[in-house]
Amino acid sequence: MEGARAVEICNGVLGTSWTVDDIGRIGREVLDVERAFNKGAGFTNADDRVPEFMKYEKLPPHNNVFDVSDEELDKVHG
Repeated sequence: MEGARAVEICNGVLGTSWTVDDIGRIGREVLDVERAFNKGAGFTNADDRVPEFMKYEKLPPHNNVFDVSDEELDKVHG
């Protein structure tokens, strides 16, 4: 679905007047709230790790594995 169409649908359902430019900001705000909650609940960067099997078990149809290092994961949210 095209981004502009998705925003149009959300606006129709929610009665908002968002633009495509608002989506990144809204997404970031949601992630910030979730991160604050998790930190308050005692979660740390160690809880942001994927299960070990995802690093070596290939996922069809492209047979990719999760190859983002722990250091790179930690940079995502500072």
